[in-house]
Amino acid sequence: MPPLVPLPAILLSLALAALVAGGGYRARALSGSGAAAAMVVGALVFGLGGAVWGLLLVFFFVSSSALSLWRAEDKREAEGRSSKDSRRDWGQVLANGGLGAVLALLQAVGRAGWLPWLAEVDLLPAFAGLMAAVTADTWATELGLLSPTPPRLITTGEEVAPGTSGGVTALGLTAAAAGGLVIGLVAVLGSIVSQLVALRSLDLALVDTMALARLAFISPLVGLASAAADSLLGATAQAMFKDPRGGQTERASGVRGQHVLLRGRRWMTNDRVNFLAGLLGALLALGLDRLLV
Repeated sequence: MPPLVPLPAILLSLALAALVAGGGYRARALSGSGAAAAMVVGALVFGLGGAVWGLLLVFFFVSSSALSLWRAEDKREAEGRSSKDSRRDWGQVLANGGLGAVLALLQAVGRAGWLPWLAEVDLLPAFAGLMAAVTADTWATELGLLSPTPPRLITTGEEVAPGTSGGVTALGLTAAAAGGLVIGLVAVLGSIVSQLVALRSLDLALVDTMALARLAFISPLVGLASAAADSLLGATAQAMFKDPRGGQTERASGVRGQHVLLRGRRWMTNDRVNFLAGLLGALLALGLDRLLV
C-alpha cells in the first residue's frame, strides 16, 4: 500500500504546525499544553488534509485568538464565570480541532486506498462544517460579550449576566452567522486556488463551481445552527455551579472547595459542549452537501 503522506509533506506539516502553535503561545493565546495539542492537531490537518484544510484551521485559530484578545479588559468580569481563561489549553484545542484531525486521517486513508469505500468520499464539507461551527461559536461568544444589550437564556428568555452559558444576544447570533459565512468564503477561495494549481491552469471554467457554491451556502447555516445548539446545551445539559459570591460559574471548584451544582450534569463541561456542537456542524454540513448534489 502507498504511504499516507510523503516524507517531505510530513516535515513541512510539522514545521507549519510548530510555527502556528509557537506563535499562539508567544501571543498568549495558547497555554503550554494548548500549544503542544495545537501542534499535533495542526500537523495532522496540514499533512493529511491538505492546503485548504490547513488554511481553514489557521483562519479559525488566528481570527478566534484575535477576537479573544480584543478588548480583553471589557470581558474580564465574564471570564470569571467561565471554566477557562483566555489562553486555550489542550482540552479546548482538542474540543475544537480534534475531530478535524480525525476527519483528515479518514480523508488520507481513503485517498491512499486503504479503505476503498472512502476513496470517493470528499470530507472537505464535513471539515468546513466543523470549522464553521467552532468559528461561529467563538465569534458569537467573544463579540456577544460586548453586546450593549444583556443576553437572554435561549430556553426561557430570562435575562442573564454576560458570559453565562446558554445566553444569546442579537450581536452574538449575527457574529455566529458571519463566522460561518467567512469560513465558507475562505474554503471557496482556497479550493479555487488549490484546484487551479493542481490543474496547472488559470481557467476558472475547470473549477468545480457547484461544489464550491454548496460550501458557501451551507457554511453560514451550519455556523448559526451549531451556535444555537451550543447555547441550548449550555442552558440545559452543561454544568453550572453556584459561585460563593452569589452568581453562577462554570468552575466546579474554587479556593473554598467544591461548588454547588445548580443545573446540568457535572461531567458536561464547556469543552464537551463545544465538541458536540462541532460534531453536529460536521455531520450537518456533510448531510446537506450530499442532499444538494
